[in-house]
Amino acid sequence: MKSYLNAVLGFFILEEHLLTAGAGLVSRDWLLDTWSMSVTKVASTLRTNTSLITDPTLMLSIKQQIMLFINALKCYGLPT
Repeated sequence: MKSYLNAVLGFFILEEHLLTAGAGLVSRDWLLDTWSMSVTKVASTLRTNTSLITDPTLMLSIKQQIMLFINALKCYGLPT
């Protein structure tokens, strides 16, 4: 789960960097559209991978990872 969230976050951090430093390589609209499409897939993946977890310690760990993911997205201006 952690590596999946890190990969998604890394992609959007890179795209945000290209938006600010890439001289038109990426548009804000494209970035937000891509993020909008990704939200559904990320949420579905999280639901699928956490639906059968019964260990409270593991659930707390996953919740903390999700909160870090959300906070990082907010820092880069993506809606959460």
